[in-house]
Amino acid sequence: MNIAYRFRIYPTEEQKILLGKTFGCCRFLYNQMLDDKIREYEKTKKMLKNTPAMYKREYPFLKEVDSLALEMSSFIWKRHIYHCECGNKMDRDHNAAINIREEVRRMLTA
Repeated sequence: MNIAYRFRIYPTEEQKILLGKTFGCCRFLYNQMLDDKIREYEKTKKMLKNTPAMYKREYPFLKEVDSLALEMSSFIWKRHIYHCECGNKMDRDHNAAINIREEVRRMLTA
């Protein structure tokens, strides 16, 4: 059984500004990291290992928001790639698509 709770928050004006900055910076950082990873991969065919700290030097406004929020926006890259014990690295979305395809084939041939 799944249970869900909904909460309504009433932030002050100062909190609204901070939340807006935090969400905006997280979105900016995610998009920058994605763009840099794509460019690096197109050039070298290797995945760039960038961190939020690397961007704080170039974009000082990122220092105004919570560092954990920025880290979580970059954390998706760490979860997105599956590292097998055998040394194989797999994209989770691609791997999920393969598993779904194989399950459908198994169901159709059964």
